[in-house]
This record gives sequence, structure tokens and C-alpha cells, in this order.
Amino acid sequence: MEKEIALIRNHSFIKQCQKNRSAYRLHRYNRSFLREYDRRNRKLKRLIHAKGSFHIRQPFYCTYGKHIFLGRNVTCGHFCVFEDETYITIGNHVQMGNGVKLLTTVAIHDEQLKKSRKVGVSPITIGNHVYIGHDVIITAGVHIGSHVVIEDGCVIQEDIQDCQLVMNKQDGIETISLDKPEETKKATWLNQIADHVNMETLDALLRMMTASAGMYAAVLILKKILNKKAQIEENKTKWERLIPILESMNKEKKHKILDCKKKCCK
Repeated sequence: MEKEIALIRNHSFIKQCQKNRSAYRLHRYNRSFLREYDRRNRKLKRLIHAKGSFHIRQPFYCTYGKHIFLGRNVTCGHFCVFEDETYITIGNHVQMGNGVKLLTTVAIHDEQLKKSRKVGVSPITIGNHVYIGHDVIITAGVHIGSHVVIEDGCVIQEDIQDCQLVMNKQDGIETISLDKPEETKKATWLNQIADHVNMETLDALLRMMTASAGMYAAVLILKKILNKKAQIEENKTKWERLIPILESMNKEKKHKILDCKKKCCK
């Protein structure tokens, strides 16, 4: 099956800015500590698109990050490289080992295209319930089905169907068909709800709710301050009206009323 190759201009001012931004965020993520779990995930969520929970170990490298789409419960080992010049789509319950490389660029031998700084790219898609071993390289345009097991050190250059075991041989790779997995127990109602919830949208909604709650609290505090200020001004005007009456009173009564005025205007 021939791969669909698209030509893109690799070097431009906008792409360089996007690469610099992703490199800065990856640098901060790779230098963060394990105790900063929430902050680490927040930094990665600004780069990649994730529907659910994921765990990517440090260090992690990608080109842009915005072309990476993760499903639910995705784990990734150390020293993984996602060359996302185009889209990389990963399904649910995918486990990757250390040193996995997903490469979306294709070599072009046309001299005119090389002079125009264009690069051939082809997307990579990975299905659900896939295990990818250590030091596996997946080239551009490869589609991997669901329930696939890829052993360590394999170089995947062709599509892999569902329920396959991929082994590394001297002549290349060998695929062995596996039995279809039996239907597991029905998921609980909580897991069923979680499967239909997009965590990326939920995260954005929670941020918007916290921001609106903070604005509402700030408005309430400002309203209380203005009400107290208006009450103080009202008390001052009342006491200003009583000044002519105080002048006609005795000094003792006048001092008592002035003391009461100080207490009320505090």
C-alpha cells in the first residue's frame, strides 16, 4: 500500500516561532521534578492534545506538540521522540517503552523540492490497546491497528493489522496473528462516564470556572468596601448637621457626644 505523502515548507518564520515555543516548554518540563506532578502535566497540556489521563516520562522531545493527539491512559517511557511535522494520533490504553521514535518525515530526492526547502510528511496512527517495546522506530505513513504487540528494537515501515505480534528477525520483522481478545467485564458507571469525557475540554472548563469564581469574589469584596465607605460618609454628614446643636450645649455633654462620634466613624 503506497503512503500518501504531503509536501510542506519546513522553514518559515511562523514555524520557527512555534518550534521555539515548544522547545522552551519542553525544556521547562524536562527540568521539572516529580513532586511537581500537576505543574508538569499542565505544561504538557499546553503542547499536546490529550483526551484523558497520560504519563510521559522525562526527557521527552517533540517538534511542535500541537499535532500530537493522545487517547486515554497513555504511558510513554524515557527518551521518546515524536517528530510531529504532521499529525500523530494515538488511541486509548497504549503503552510505550523507552526510546520510542515516531518519525513523520519522508526523504525526497527531487532537487527542485530540496531547493525550495520542502519536506515530505505522512501521518502516523496507532490504535487501542497497543504495546510498543523499547527502541522501536515507526516511520511515516504507518497505521497500527488495535491489540498489537511490538517487541523491542523493531523498525516498522508497513501497516500492521489488528491482533498482531511483531517480532524482530535478522531479515526484518515477522508478524504472528493473535487471537482476538475476549470481551472483558462491563465497565463500571464511573469508567463509562470517564470514557465519554474529554479531559482537555474539562480542564479548560475548570479553568474558566475558577477564573469566573475569582472575579465574582473580587466584585463582592469591592462592593463591601464601597458600602462601608458610603456608610462612613453618611455618618459624617449626620455629625456635621449636629455641630450647631453641639455649640449650644454644655461642654460636658459636648465631649461625650464627640467621643461617641469618634467611635461611630472608625
